[in-house]
Amino acid sequence: VNDAPFSAGFKVYRSNDKYLKSFSSDENGRFSIMLPPGNYKIIPEKSAPILGAEFQVKQVTIDPVGITRQDLFFDTGIR
Repeated sequence: VNDAPFSAGFKVYRSNDKYLKSFSSDENGRFSIMLPPGNYKIIPEKSAPILGAEFQVKQVTIDPVGITRQDLFFDTGIR
């Protein structure tokens, strides 16, 4: 299996690359973060247990109404 969940820290940046805040996932890979509507980049911290963590940037869009669910998938290097 190459899609195991993991615990790690992540940084959130606005679409203009301005740092906004950090959050962490639990040992099951679950997380919750409150963000205003808009476009963001989510970047794992260098210490995340994945290949080239700081280069695995995920683009996310938070909808203006309701709760936005976003699953993030990263290359863990597990083969």
